[in-house]
Amino acid sequence: MSISRRVQLWDKASALFPNTIDEAKFISNVTKNNFVKVVPNGLDLYEMTDVSKDLFETEYPFLKNRKFVLNVARVERRKNQKLLVQACKELDMPVVVVGKIWDKKYYEEILNIGYKECYFLGPIYNRKLLFSAYKSCSVFALPSTLETPGIAAMEAAFYNVPIVITRNGGTNLYFEDKAYYVDWRNMQEIKAGIIEMIDKPVDTKQMISNYSWDNIANMYVEMYKAICYK
Repeated sequence: MSISRRVQLWDKASALFPNTIDEAKFISNVTKNNFVKVVPNGLDLYEMTDVSKDLFETEYPFLKNRKFVLNVARVERRKNQKLLVQACKELDMPVVVVGKIWDKKYYEEILNIGYKECYFLGPIYNRKLLFSAYKSCSVFALPSTLETPGIAAMEAAFYNVPIVITRNGGTNLYFEDKAYYVDWRNMQEIKAGIIEMIDKPVDTKQMISNYSWDNIANMYVEMYKAICYK
């Protein structure tokens, strides 16, 4: 959908609920709608089970006891896997991409990098297996052009995984000083982030648990009340 079409819809909406302050600022600058309120993204903590890395490493034994970078996202330009793979190649660090190939041309560009330690696993629909992948990786990387902040990054944070993520979109609202923020266009920053965060002990579970859907749903209820009874 084009940005002009989106703006038309935003103008007609009763309210707009962006997920970050940065997103709210952008929307407010392009729409006539005055009811723009930040409501954060949320996690379903009821499904965030305590898993070990064994489940993932049994399914993918070639990754057992190995350090690797994990990226969970659709394979497309906005997710910037090409630069991530180039960075990992220079670091000689395996990189695992979990997600549907959304842009085949872009996927082929990544393959043409010729990095043998880049593994595309496709989407993982088994949630426990995905959670086990977070536990197994050494660092989670999401150097996208924009994130608000990315559900996968929030899930990784729940499992205390060190995170390298784009600074675009308001990601610092969620991860505060616990993540390494990068310019998505700068491969050297991505490399530096991986080096800095690889296997770094972080304690982000409690912080990200504040964004449970129970808490977020209450915010939506209050916002809808404000709309319906104004």
